[in-house]
Amino acid sequence: MQIKSAGIWKRDKDKSNGKCRRWRLWVLTEEEGRKTRCFDGTHSMATKALEAYKVELGAIIPNAESFGAYVEARVRARAESGDISPNTIAKEWRCVRAIRRSPLDGMRIDAIKPGDCRKSLKWIRDNPQRPKLTRDGVLSGTSMLDIYRFARQTFEQLVDDELLARNPMAKIKDPKPDTPEVEALSWEELMGLLDWLDTLPMSGYVMAMYLIVCQALRRGESVAVLDAEVLPTIMCVSQAIKEATGEVGPPKSEAGKRDLPVMPRLAAKVEQMRAGKRARGLADAKPLACNVQGGYIRPQNLYRWWREMRKGTAYAEVRLHQLRHSTLTHMARSMSAFDLMDFAGWSSLEPTRTYIHDDYTSVYRGVCVAWGIQESDTIRLAA
Repeated sequence: MQIKSAGIWKRDKDKSNGKCRRWRLWVLTEEEGRKTRCFDGTHSMATKALEAYKVELGAIIPNAESFGAYVEARVRARAESGDISPNTIAKEWRCVRAIRRSPLDGMRIDAIKPGDCRKSLKWIRDNPQRPKLTRDGVLSGTSMLDIYRFARQTFEQLVDDELLARNPMAKIKDPKPDTPEVEALSWEELMGLLDWLDTLPMSGYVMAMYLIVCQALRRGESVAVLDAEVLPTIMCVSQAIKEATGEVGPPKSEAGKRDLPVMPRLAAKVEQMRAGKRARGLADAKPLACNVQGGYIRPQNLYRWWREMRKGTAYAEVRLHQLRHSTLTHMARSMSAFDLMDFAGWSSLEPTRTYIHDDYTSVYRGVCVAWGIQESDTIRLAA
């Protein structure tokens, strides 16, 4: 799209540039005339936002005749910007493919009504393209939730760009996720899994499995643990391998960087892994759970290995994430919510609600400790 000129208007006209925090960015294009976008921030921030807006318009060619063409061009521009994570872009492309198969694909942007959105989303749900994403013959609620949110955000962007007067998805409720609840393995089953792993030849895959079961690591973390950061009684989780690209980087969040205690059974397995690496001339390999060349194992390959190894065993239906969930379930029985959050590498307490359920006994004990009295010195009065 050819850009002729651009500029910034103050939305608070009575304020100076230094004090104004509400702006309207405008870009005059050869093909579609003037296009505007609202922005909140300082004047210097608005100036940078204007340059980004010009780049965006140069990459995106909004097509008023086709909503499908717009969503595809928008995601392509977001991917080329490099500011969005590959995992997010991959999820958005799945949503684009679903929309381009639906009746929304060929509709004019300014002609789409809430009823059109409901009908198209129902069509997407009832006509899944990938069987593995279905549940009871229709697209799973989790996949549909991604598509609902993607469509709503896209329409919201159209409203911000003043290509639409209102968001037709604004009052359409999200579908309820229908992901079945993950059942935790008993402690005996977890120990039995470790006993079974002990019968397998030591490899990076077996080591990664030990880290998942003993330390409740995510699979991207288990294959990225550095050998030098595992000591006899403590280990450090400082990096992870991204599922989409295979790149080594920081964990899922800053809270994912954490120190964990090492139990004797895991410590013995670490030494066995190191002995095997030395025997194969891989003593200098950085990852603890390395492949046969001494490099990093891709998380997808660990998943494929586990999928094949579990066949014909008592763990044929057990998934890798279920192992992490099981370990966290047992750890939660003797940990506070904050300790469990640190152990799991979460950035908030919200996920701990799945594992920790406070009862009167724990509250009662905490109050007694705070007041410095024995539990037997108080009498519980029934309401």
